[in-house]
Amino acid sequence: SSTGVSGLTATLQAGTLASGNGSLTYTISGTPASAGTASFSLSFGVQSCSISLTVNTLQPSITSLNCGTVSYNATATANTAYNGTATVSYNGGNGAVYSSGVSIASTGVSGLTATLQAGTLANGNGSLTYTISGTPASAGTASFALSFGGQSCSISLTVNVLQPSITSLNCGTV
Repeated sequence: SSTGVSGLTATLQAGTLASGNGSLTYTISGTPASAGTASFSLSFGVQSCSISLTVNTLQPSITSLNCGTVSYNATATANTAYNGTATVSYNGGNGAVYSSGVSIASTGVSGLTATLQAGTLANGNGSLTYTISGTPASAGTASFALSFGGQSCSISLTVNVLQPSITSLNCGTV
């Protein structure tokens, strides 16, 4: 069993010893508990040694980011504070954990930012969630350039015109 990074086992493969110099083959299997260095103490006959294996963190990867299928949970209005989310689907996720992203400023209509929420990719198809917040400076289309797991695309949020309104109409004072 491994030390340092647990969860791995080195198993000696069956074979015949060569006369003179040769090598032994070990199969390493299991699921590492973390990134780091997995160490194995090996013994054969009266001989022993240690070997180490570097275990890397799985980097998030997808095969496609589908910005054409974005959904928003709130309607944006010009000059009005906005807090909502955008859900963007992807294909070919590798099951890696990912952290929250940096803020992406809107173009077209200024005043909004989109930030990726932390999560874990599905093994296969799934979705990413972006928090969008701020106050859109005008009506129009706010666009965000997204990049994740080696894929890029752009999403657009429609910002509606602020409609004039009043709280009451007092016709009795005419």
